[in-house]
Amino acid sequence: MKSNKNINPKNDSLKDTMKDKLDVSIESSSSSSDVVSASDAAGDEAHGAVQRAYDLSIEPEGPVEDNSFAEAVKDKLEKCKETEKLLKAKDEIVARIDEVSDLVKAATKLEEEEIPDIKARYEYSWAGRRMYRLCAAWTKFVVKHRWLYEVLIYTWGAIMSVIGLVAAGIMRVFGRAKAKRFAGGWTFYQEVGECWGGVSLGGNFFKDKNCTGEETCEHEFGHTFQNALLGPLAIVLAFVPSFVRYWYQTWADKKGKPLKDYDAVWFEGAASDCGRWAAETIKRDRAWKEIMKKAKKIERMENRVWRKEKALLKRGGASTGADADGSETR
Repeated sequence: MKSNKNINPKNDSLKDTMKDKLDVSIESSSSSSDVVSASDAAGDEAHGAVQRAYDLSIEPEGPVEDNSFAEAVKDKLEKCKETEKLLKAKDEIVARIDEVSDLVKAATKLEEEEIPDIKARYEYSWAGRRMYRLCAAWTKFVVKHRWLYEVLIYTWGAIMSVIGLVAAGIMRVFGRAKAKRFAGGWTFYQEVGECWGGVSLGGNFFKDKNCTGEETCEHEFGHTFQNALLGPLAIVLAFVPSFVRYWYQTWADKKGKPLKDYDAVWFEGAASDCGRWAAETIKRDRAWKEIMKKAKKIERMENRVWRKEKALLKRGGASTGADADGSETR
């Protein structure tokens, strides 16, 4: 209790103040049972707090209000939170490993599927056979050097590529045809109209909306390799003859005349075979690159977790050593 020596009984204001305090104390004494019960509840809560501290394997020294004990509890809680974060990180690593495992299985399955090789199967003419073999060798080479493909498409083959880009812009604005990537972004295409096939214009191509399979896309993709290889010569050697042949085949079909195999000429056969081979090869390479990328990310995550675990163990060892020194001092 505080001393009241400085209170002057002659001071009316102080008297009034003391009277008010006495009235309050009288009112509070009338509910002493409530105060006792509240005190008991507070005591139980304090006891529970101390018991939880003991459960954390920390023995309080001195009164509970001691700052060192509070800091110890806080440090222990921080360690628990860090441990929980590490466990979550490990669970994420396990999930990513499972994802990579599924990707490896899918990539292995792709490897087991044999890609139809580009074969020199055209014996219709000496020139056609030579051009087919040239396109086949070129495709196998340039698939490993995408930068060369990109450079040649827009330099050596710029005439058809510019026409293709202008046509793509017109179809996007007026036809509302969105561009779609093909072969991992090596080229793009737009779907326009129905039941007419497809056409390649330099580095991109167009196809109808009814072609659900990838045969048309692979065929037109093969024509882009011819544009990169032959440049302006492709207009005369491949694109114009292909255009004329397409309309002749359409006319002959309407007249009921017998049709030859569409790939029975070197530039169509090479486009189909080279485009299919390139698309499948690029698909496999992309699958393994994606696996390697995810594996490196997992490795970085594991290294971070390992460093955090090491730091946490080091802190735990230091705190244990400090506790031992304190016990020896006592």
